[in-house]
Amino acid sequence: MAVGASRQYCIGDLHGRHFIETGRAAGLSVAMVEAAMAEVHAVFDAAFAAVEAGLPAGFPEAIHAAVLAGARERLRQLLPGA
Repeated sequence: MAVGASRQYCIGDLHGRHFIETGRAAGLSVAMVEAAMAEVHAVFDAAFAAVEAGLPAGFPEAIHAAVLAGARERLRQLLPGA
């Protein structure tokens, strides 16, 4: 994924500041990028719940728990200053 000034980050290394750098390079204000990231945070629980509702009966809890934990960690890394 090409995000940030150097365009060489692995997805696990991306942080909110990289999206701000990319947004600024695209002519967006920092406030606009931060608002978009805040919206992602605001809808995360509802979006994840919608996905959970569509999982088939008997979906492995270990997989569900790992995906949820990973998604929450990635979300945390998008916070400004993370």
